[in-house]
Amino acid sequence: MRQKTNTQTKIGFVIFGTLCLAFFVIMLFAAKNNFKENKLYSFKGVVDSVSYDIKGIPTVIINKKTFYLSAGYNFDHQIKKEDSLVKQKGSTTYILIKPTKEVLKFDN
Repeated sequence: MRQKTNTQTKIGFVIFGTLCLAFFVIMLFAAKNNFKENKLYSFKGVVDSVSYDIKGIPTVIINKKTFYLSAGYNFDHQIKKEDSLVKQKGSTTYILIKPTKEVLKFDN
């Protein structure tokens, strides 16, 4: 009976380890894709609307196009409707211009 319990424990650890490894590989793959997608973004305009998900990551609409600004940036809910937001293709920097002319830069 004891031998069977040890075997079951080992199998459980192998399955758990495999699942953990798969989770981290999937997360790494998703992060890499988000980074590549982020670098392709190019826009300049006034924020028509902004919403934040549960993690505080914003989705903005600029010039009738929707952009999910992905993780890795600490926007800290600072993007508001009627702010201007600039992002150049190939860059990782977002430039936020407030109506008061205050300029904030976000880079990861």
